[in-house]
Amino acid sequence: MNALALPTPYPLHWPAGRARTPAHKRERARYEVRTVSGAIGGIETEAARWRRSNRRITNWELTTNISGRMQTPQDPGAAFWFTLATGDATVGQDLMVLACDRFERVEQNIRAISLTMERLRLVDEIGAYSLAAAVEGAKALPPPVVERPWHEVLHVSLTAPLYIAEAAYRGAALKAGEGSPEIKELNRAIAEARQVLK
Repeated sequence: MNALALPTPYPLHWPAGRARTPAHKRERARYEVRTVSGAIGGIETEAARWRRSNRRITNWELTTNISGRMQTPQDPGAAFWFTLATGDATVGQDLMVLACDRFERVEQNIRAISLTMERLRLVDEIGAYSLAAAVEGAKALPPPVVERPWHEVLHVSLTAPLYIAEAAYRGAALKAGEGSPEIKELNRAIAEARQVLK
């Protein structure tokens, strides 16, 4: 099976067609996890346990809106994208996703995902139901990425000098704010502009 392209860790790649939890309906902390790194450790532990079982995770990525050192993004959602090595669930090279935004803090949502992974693994080990059947409902495709041309993102003309593109980038980046989804697009646009306009 060819490795499928997984989304990048940042920004959050939410499964297309899956409803989001409104901010006012999110719940407070439920799990005994206080840090993002501790929550991610739970994902890594479960991924290793799946590797030792007969349903091996071949590839995975956890996506969130955590940028740099920022540990409390405005959007606390998390999505765990993965592929399995064997079983009916991977026919046609489907990408799977477990996503959670039920809680107010990102580490709580990551912990909820690792607990879901644990329960799915245990279901398979007990034998009354298969993991392949359980994760069938987790099939998803990442949202389509439509990249706008660099000059559209920066709102400059194709023939603008590089210093104009740089100024437009700085202004837009300040307005968007660190950790916002627009930053990734702006970073890509200015990198392209620097190549084209150098």
